[in-house]
Amino acid sequence: MLRFVKTAVLASVAIASTIAVAQAETSTPKAYQGTWGLKGNCSDPGSKLVIHAHTIALGTAKPEKSVYDSGSGPGARGGLNFDDDTDASGFAINSADGTLAFHPEGWDMGGVQIYKRCN
Repeated sequence: MLRFVKTAVLASVAIASTIAVAQAETSTPKAYQGTWGLKGNCSDPGSKLVIHAHTIALGTAKPEKSVYDSGSGPGARGGLNFDDDTDASGFAINSADGTLAFHPEGWDMGGVQIYKRCN
């Protein structure tokens, strides 16, 4: 009986892991890609955000690997995250005005920073 329970638990974990991986897309949608400026400030390198298909560069920091998940973000409408399980921050496009919202503390948390497209 104990062996059956262990097998069932392992199978459940494997299925959950497969579902989580399946939700993550392979590259960032084109709507996110490009150069963005915090509050539209595109001339200050420290205020820029550069997003490519697989990386995010925030300010003057070196690019970090990113992952897009179509099932995450505000209202589960899609969100872009750093590919780091310890970082809760994320980016989501506001479809109403085309701005990009950065949630440094995670979805539905305070401190949202708004970026406008530079290019």
